[in-house]
Amino acid sequence: MIQADRSVSGWMQFKELFKRNLSYLLRNPASIRMTFTNAAFVALLVLALFFKTGDVSFVDDKDGSLFRKSIYNWVGVSFILCTNLLMPSV
Repeated sequence: MIQADRSVSGWMQFKELFKRNLSYLLRNPASIRMTFTNAAFVALLVLALFFKTGDVSFVDDKDGSLFRKSIYNWVGVSFILCTNLLMPSV
């Protein structure tokens, strides 16, 4: 075989990728500004869409409609936050 046996830990890989990404960000300040702008936009969007999601009283909910709306809101906010965490480059 041509390749040599190498063993690099996951921590070492993470550390090297982190240093490379940090040096890229420091050399390109426009990417930092866009990252913060994107984070602020998504935060305001989530705030506008899901404001007072957990503030639901089920005292007068006889038919369960408020409970269903609350569950749908929680599913929606978890989906949008997971999407934001898992696909930051999009």
